Amino acid sequence: MLQQLDPDSLSYVTEGSGAPVILLHGLAASRYDWQSLVPELSRDGFQSYAIDLFGHGDSPKPDDPACYTAANVAAILDRWLNEQQFEQPAVLIGHSLGGYLSLCLALEHPGAFRGLILINPLY
Repeated sequence: MLQQLDPDSLSYVTEGSGAPVILLHGLAASRYDWQSLVPELSRDGFQSYAIDLFGHGDSPKPDDPACYTAANVAAILDRWLNEQQFEQPAVLIGHSLGGYLSLCLALEHPGAFRGLILINPLY
């Protein structure tokens, strides 16, 4: 199942330059939740990436319900992050489901991220 899910197909917007900041929205939301924060981060010297998580916004939405597990969503996001090859560690900002995924990634890759900002993370 996971093999057919392409991290390159995740929809996202990026703005600014500098240290990367990854913005992960909550369940039943989209990257548009961050539209007022993205310009602020850019002005403060960060490059922000507001992602539509798998199954949300403009990212793929397969018909097979078995695709929609937290493990699959985290694995797709992990592969997307690896493909970006950031020059410096990213800060993860996650709300709700995005906070949960941020915690999963940080536990999976200790020391790989510059920081975590969690807003009401799903537990």
